Amino acid sequence: MATETQPAISEPIKTKDTLRAEVQSVGRHSLIYMIGPAFSKIVGFLLIPIYTRYITPDEYGVMSLVDQITALVVMVLSLNVSDAMTRFYYRTRNESERQQLVSTVIVGFGLLAIPILLLCVAFSRQIIAPIVDAQQYTRYMQLAMVVAWFTMLLDIGYNYLRMCYRSKTFVTVTITQILASVTLNIWLVVGFGLGIWGILYSTLLVQGCLALVVSAAILVQNRAWPSLDDFQKLIRFGLPLVPANVSQQLNNYLTPFMIRWLASADPVVALAQVGLFSAGQKMGVVVNRFLVVPFNSFWRPRRMELVTQNDKQVDHIIAQMCTYSTIANLAFGVLLSVAIQPMLQLIIDPQYLNCHYVVPIITLAYVVHGLEHHFATGIHHTGKTYYASVIGVACLGMVVVLNFGIIPQFGIIGAAMVSLMAAVVRSSLFYWYSQQIHYLPFEKGRLGVLFVLAAVVFALAQLVQFDSAVLNLTLRTAVGMLFAPLLLWGGFFRSSEIAGMREQWIKLLDRFTNQRNNRFPA
Repeated sequence: MATETQPAISEPIKTKDTLRAEVQSVGRHSLIYMIGPAFSKIVGFLLIPIYTRYITPDEYGVMSLVDQITALVVMVLSLNVSDAMTRFYYRTRNESERQQLVSTVIVGFGLLAIPILLLCVAFSRQIIAPIVDAQQYTRYMQLAMVVAWFTMLLDIGYNYLRMCYRSKTFVTVTITQILASVTLNIWLVVGFGLGIWGILYSTLLVQGCLALVVSAAILVQNRAWPSLDDFQKLIRFGLPLVPANVSQQLNNYLTPFMIRWLASADPVVALAQVGLFSAGQKMGVVVNRFLVVPFNSFWRPRRMELVTQNDKQVDHIIAQMCTYSTIANLAFGVLLSVAIQPMLQLIIDPQYLNCHYVVPIITLAYVVHGLEHHFATGIHHTGKTYYASVIGVACLGMVVVLNFGIIPQFGIIGAAMVSLMAAVVRSSLFYWYSQQIHYLPFEKGRLGVLFVLAAVVFALAQLVQFDSAVLNLTLRTAVGMLFAPLLLWGGFFRSSEIAGMREQWIKLLDRFTNQRNNRFPA
């Protein structure tokens, strides 16, 4: 893996390392990290018409439920080692200690996960029986468990690349993964008519090959023996976070299961509802994959690196980065939410059209969830991860109780509202607990203004109702794009922020002008 230019690490921030410098650094790396998710979502969006014709809603529901089980298994297998590795990696400046830590993570947790994996494979029939026909899908579940092990290894590799600021290598690997998966998916689903089995075989082959290659490359590069002491401290830090992370995913993933059990007594109808909700969830999660994840791919390790300096200037930078990232998330989320209905009318099979009702709600839930990453900084910095587990379990209980009362009455829209409520409560609790142990000056007033303005723009877009889907899409998109200009015209930004934006705009124009002059000399 080629060495890439990266920011200096574990050094006190200098006066010149201002908020503007951090914004530029985060923006540059986030744009690189965005390439993979953006490419994935564009390709996935283009494949929706194909999948909706070759995969029925009930099969899509089965695949979605198994995917969610697999994601939970990955969390259990990994014991949240990525956060633990990031924290301890930046706690030392000794390169040999860092190499030993990385080797310990890959070898130690890779081996530790094997007996858990075998247990899951052995009980695959019992795991899937309450959901679908066990006789038909037990083999499917067993292969999905193997995919979970490879996914865990690959996630560790991806986290290592992010931690070392190797954004270009990260994007190269992810695009390779996407292209290989899409090619195999089309070949197996369309060419051989294997349906969801074709997608599973494709995922198993691609994830397996990449996980082994990336893990081997990292081990060769670090060349260090694993350490039992490192292994123990990684587990002590990461284990309390497992309930928190599992409960967070259950807040999202338990909902389709409860729709399956509560939406209808007819299994086919219930699975079709699961398929609609899952399709809407995959569209709503775009804001998470397209913005939140690329941003945190760089900023999460950088934030953990900066917060160790215990500097007030750094604390203000961390807080303001929360505001700026929320602006981007809401701007994109509003645009997606106002355009989704007419967009789907143009491209999707009619039997999936009703999924558009849940997309704005789920999108907002993911924007709120994006705040949690910022608010939890104090908990991760101090190592008091027990608080995260308490919050996660409490919110999970709330989701279960509310779903039992709401899904039978309001269906998939009610289920989406429960997901949103859980995100709000969870982020609020993370904010409160984390501020008690490590205060950061988050801009609560400005964050509130952002959400109010987003609601106003969304409401205005709903007034656009014409018979033409193309006209609706055009006009609603135009209304959605007003979010950012209204912030600028409404006096939201400070004079220093406006000056910074003006300076960057001038630099961008100068660069464009110079490139044009070099390409077309007079």
